[in-house]
Amino acid sequence: MVRLPLRSVCLVLWLLGAALATAMGYRAYPPTPQGVLRYARAEIGWRVAPYGGARVTGVSLHLDGLPVPARYDADSGAVVWRPEQPLAPGRHTVRCVVEFDGRHRAEKEWSFEVAPGAAVALPEARTEQLRALDRANELRRRLGLPEFWHEPSLAAAASSHSAFLAANRAMGHAQDPSMPGFTGRTARERAMAFGFAGSVWEDVAFSARPDADLVRELFDAPYHRLPFLQPGRVPFGAGLEGRFLTLNFGATSESGLTVSPAPDETQVPPSWDGIETPCPLEPHGLKGPVGYPIVVAWFGQGRLELLSASVEGPEGPVETAWNHPANDPNLEQAAFLIPRRPLRPGACYKVSVRVRVDGRELARSWSFETAR
Repeated sequence: MVRLPLRSVCLVLWLLGAALATAMGYRAYPPTPQGVLRYARAEIGWRVAPYGGARVTGVSLHLDGLPVPARYDADSGAVVWRPEQPLAPGRHTVRCVVEFDGRHRAEKEWSFEVAPGAAVALPEARTEQLRALDRANELRRRLGLPEFWHEPSLAAAASSHSAFLAANRAMGHAQDPSMPGFTGRTARERAMAFGFAGSVWEDVAFSARPDADLVRELFDAPYHRLPFLQPGRVPFGAGLEGRFLTLNFGATSESGLTVSPAPDETQVPPSWDGIETPCPLEPHGLKGPVGYPIVVAWFGQGRLELLSASVEGPEGPVETAWNHPANDPNLEQAAFLIPRRPLRPGACYKVSVRVRVDGRELARSWSFETAR
C-alpha cells in the first residue's frame, strides 16, 4: 500500500545574534534592521545590555544624520524607535550612542534598505494563521506553558517563506535571491525584513495530504519540538501556502528546563514515524516507527550534559536511544530519549533524568500516559 502523506520537515533553525564586545560592563548585539526591508515602518533598535552594576544614563539615535526620539527599553535591554511614517524606499543609515554611568559610551553605525513597494502596514491575521496558532497553543497548554501570541511580523515572514517554497517547489529554510518571491536568505533575514528585531526559530513542513495536521507533525518530531517548549510568553507567526507550512517563533528571554511529554500528560501518542531532517534515528541504526520521543530541553546559559536517564513501563525498563550534545552535533541544550519500539497504548510510563547545566545538576522524575 502506498503511503499517501508525504512529509519533509527541516532542521529547526535558531538564529541568535552573537554577543559582541563586553567591555565596561555591557554586552552589545547586532543591531536591527539590516538587509532589505519589506515593511517600511520596521522598528530600529540596538540591544546593549549592561551588567555588573552598570547603568544606562543616556541614549541617542540618528537616522540619515537626523536625531529621532529613541528610548531605552530596560525589559529588552535595547535602544528602540519605530517611525511614525513609512520610511522612503532606498538606503538609510543609523548611528546609535549609549552612555553608561555618565562616563562610558558604546557606539554603532549600520545601514539598511527599504525595498520599493514595501508594505506600510502588516497584514491582519488570516483564518489559517489563527488556526495554526490555536493548534500550537493546545500543545502549549498540555505542557503547562503560557500560550504563544500572534506576532504580525513573524506571521508575515512565515507567509513569505511558505509562498516562496510553493512557488519554487522547494523545501528547507534557505531562499535563493534569484528565485521568484525572494524575501531573505535566512529566517533571521526574513524576520528582520518584516520588522521583527529578536532572535528566531523556524520550523518548515510539507504534506501531500490535504487534511494533515502539520503543526502536530512538527511537534512530534523532536528537533522541531524544541521551540514549542520555550518557557515564558513567546511571539509566534504561522504562514500556510497550499500544503507548505512555516512556523516562526521568537526566542524566549526566560530560562528553565522543560520536559515533553509533560508530567501527568495523557493521550500521548505511543509511536512516532521517524520522519525528520536531520533524522535523530540514523546514528542509532533505527527506522520508524519507534516509541514517542521524550525531550528534555534547557533554555538559558550553558550547555546541557545528560548524566543519566531511565524510562519504565508496565513491562519494566524501556530500551531507549539517547541523543544529546555529547553524541549529536545538532544539539546544544537538549536531550532526546527515543524508545526503540512503539510504546504500549493506554499505559503509564515513568521517566527519570539527571542533567548538568552550567555546573549545576538538575533532576526530574515524572510520568505520562499513552493514548489508547
